[in-house]
Amino acid sequence: MDLLQVVKRDKPRVLVLCGPFVDARHGEIENWCYEEDPSKWFDSFLSHTLEVAIEAQTRVVLIPSQNDFHHHQLYPQPPFSDDFKLPYRREANIDERLNFATDPSILTINNVTIGVTSTDILKHLSGQTYTAGPTADRMTTLVQHMYSQR
Repeated sequence: MDLLQVVKRDKPRVLVLCGPFVDARHGEIENWCYEEDPSKWFDSFLSHTLEVAIEAQTRVVLIPSQNDFHHHQLYPQPPFSDDFKLPYRREANIDERLNFATDPSILTINNVTIGVTSTDILKHLSGQTYTAGPTADRMTTLVQHMYSQR
């Protein structure tokens, strides 16, 4: 089932989406064989997502990725520019419905605080960690390393 169909059906209060939204590693972008500006792909995604979110009265939080074609490819990342909101200013309460956050971010939603990043932490850990022994479960070990950090 499509995520936006679930949003329509369940009407969550908040939807947190992590990029990449337009992946710079996409074949058409890597080979420079696209006919329209890929940043328009993001505009199309944002338009469709907001249409559903406004109908469902859902707040959308977008976290950028280092792989987003149309954004700064550095870490930590600033939020997307508010210029992306300009076409949607006609919508009531757009600033309440659409939030751009940094990567990484700390979000507090209904008194629950969570840390969010679009970076694949387990992928980076796996390149730096060695596991020995015939019964060692690599992913379990990586998650344990992650949770043991302070």
